[in-house]
Amino acid sequence: MPSVNTQQVGIVVIDDNPDHLRLVTAAIEKSFASECFDVSVRTYQEPEIALVEMKQYEGTKVIIVDQQLKNTTGIEWIADFVKLNTGPVFMM
Repeated sequence: MPSVNTQQVGIVVIDDNPDHLRLVTAAIEKSFASECFDVSVRTYQEPEIALVEMKQYEGTKVIIVDQQLKNTTGIEWIADFVKLNTGPVFMM
């Protein structure tokens, strides 16, 4: 049987609502449940912490950030996440 190369995918989800984080994480894990992907989902409720910790991660990441966060908006953080040059940034 030929070996299957798995692609590592790092996904960062930022939302101040823990229920939304659980739902999005479950949907991502279900969608990528195959032998071709090794998905790692990291969740954050505060964009400041995500930004600091993401600088330590290696590899390409997909960033999904909620539009309405506590005391801020996801739009205010897009430029900071794009500067990390890690992968696409999506708003939800």
